[in-house]
Amino acid sequence: YRAAADRTAVGPDGLIAEVIEESEADALERASRVLGLIYPLRDILAVYQGLTSGNAAMRSGGFELLAGTLSRTHRRLFAPLADPELSVDERAHRGADLFDGVIVEDRDAVLERLAGQVDKPWLATVAAVASGRRSPDTERRVRKPYHLHRIPGTGKALTALLAEDGTMLKLVERADFLRDVELFSDVRTEDLAKIAAIAQEREYADGATLFAEGEEGSQLYLVVSGQIRVTRRDEVAFIADRSESVGTPSLIDARPREFTAQATRHTRVLVIERDDFYDLMRDHFDLVEGLLVHLTDVVRRLNERIEVTMRPGLGDRPWRRADRDR
Repeated sequence: YRAAADRTAVGPDGLIAEVIEESEADALERASRVLGLIYPLRDILAVYQGLTSGNAAMRSGGFELLAGTLSRTHRRLFAPLADPELSVDERAHRGADLFDGVIVEDRDAVLERLAGQVDKPWLATVAAVASGRRSPDTERRVRKPYHLHRIPGTGKALTALLAEDGTMLKLVERADFLRDVELFSDVRTEDLAKIAAIAQEREYADGATLFAEGEEGSQLYLVVSGQIRVTRRDEVAFIADRSESVGTPSLIDARPREFTAQATRHTRVLVIERDDFYDLMRDHFDLVEGLLVHLTDVVRRLNERIEVTMRPGLGDRPWRRADRDR
């Protein structure tokens, strides 16, 4: 199904494609952990790091190292997950041949099978929403807790929230929306659902003030629809449209607001409280990791911008990468 789906699409089709991709990555990690019990752990770690690298040459190198490390039988079983030269469709067919699986081509049939994945409740939930067939059986299935952590501010596990009337659809829609928020661009979709669970939906009329410069702040605002004008000392700093965030620093620290934010039309937002967000991060390291990846990318881009804009002056010289990395 992912071979034909577009993970960049808006809506359930894009979300389900990304969830399946994450499930494949999880399968590769689990298989690598098992192999680490059989072969030298250092070798398997090097193989896994190569296969999961963003660099094509490193992925090919990881697969070559795998070929020299595993037995013929294990190579044959592991190849559909690991071979960077195989397309998604080729992987599916090889896996089906190895494990007596069945290739299902029809979209509705694929979604129906995915919705039956009892051991993968998030995948099953998104598939059920994408298919439009949220049957009573699906509702009962997602009630089975698959983690012990409670969502801050709700006192409930994510699966319990998904099972409530209308909440399943709402959380999946919010998780899909959060995929387009730059701050959460490196966060896994299941963690996006947890963020969606702590978010509060609010509406503001044209001209309404969300917060003022100098106020204490503890909320992050995400624009779902409408528009927010952000000013500082009565000068416009930027305009926030759909999927853009306002008040990001307040999600991290408790300093006074440096800007004033006003709705320029009827605006709907998702609001995330700092305390709830901190509670969520304490329980879910994957979420912290995703945010750190994004923030590191932001720092890199800022450094590159500084490097481009700085020019030698009297007693000055450009800030070279080698200097910056010391």
